[in-house]
This record gives sequence, structure tokens and C-alpha cells, in this order.
Amino acid sequence: MFYCSQVACTNDGDHRIKNKFDSGSLKVTAALWPAYLYPGNIAGKDFDPEDIIEGLFHGYLLEQVIKHVFMSPSSVLKAGTSNGTCACNAKLHGMTEVGAEHIAYAVVQAHFAVSLLKKLKDRDTLFYYTDFYTRIVNLIHGRRDGEWVNSLLGHYNK
Repeated sequence: MFYCSQVACTNDGDHRIKNKFDSGSLKVTAALWPAYLYPGNIAGKDFDPEDIIEGLFHGYLLEQVIKHVFMSPSSVLKAGTSNGTCACNAKLHGMTEVGAEHIAYAVVQAHFAVSLLKKLKDRDTLFYYTDFYTRIVNLIHGRRDGEWVNSLLGHYNK
């Protein structure tokens, strides 16, 4: 799995950070942003340690999970179209737009999907899913930079 922090963003090519994860000197907690939350041909490739908010929640995997949840599982297979015979999930549940809670839910689902857990539970070693969810919601709702929030939500509500 790939992680970003204020210190570094890593993928399998950066052995120094991987060694820190392997040795346990760098703990995987809800305080680290997974690289799949950032855009780039390789997850997190466009991560900027000087501006960790830039590109956050614009990663390919997250975008596919949001499509899956809001439209349908089949919508992920083709560009914006659904092959399903039922109404989309958003319509069935009265969701008219993507909000902070929806993004956080999708991030949690994405994180679980790439984890080694066989069943979703709150804790995965030192990683707490409820803390992760709350951290994302609080970041989006508490952000003083309204332009960033509007841009993020606009990205998913176009």
C-alpha cells in the first residue's frame, strides 16, 4: 500500500520509506493519507509535500469508488454509463450531490478494498477506520479555504 504524509509520499520504488514501514518505525495510522487519494499515473505521483491538500481526494481509485457508490458498479466499467437495469444508488437513496460524508465513506471503502482484511472492522492494527472517516469529514467541513472545498465538491458534482 502507498502512503503520503507531510514527510514523504512513497510507492514501492522508494525503499527508504518502505523500510520504515517494514521495521515499524513509521506506523500506519489514520493520520497518513494513502497515495491513492492523490492523482497521478502512479498513485500519489503528483503528491506535493509542500502542499499536501493539492490534489487530495482526486485519485483514480477514489473516483472509481465514488462512481460505483453513486451510480452503479457497472458505471465504473464504461466512461460514465451504467449497464444496470435498476435506478442508480444515489437516486434510490435520495442522494442528490456528493458531500464530505460521501467522500469519506468512499475513501473508507477504498481503503478496506486494498487492505488485507477479509471483513470490515473498525481497527486494522494501528489504523482506525472511524478516525479516518472523521478526519476526512472534519478536514472538508473545517477547511477555511472555501475555494478548495467548492472545487473538490464541484469535481464530484459536475
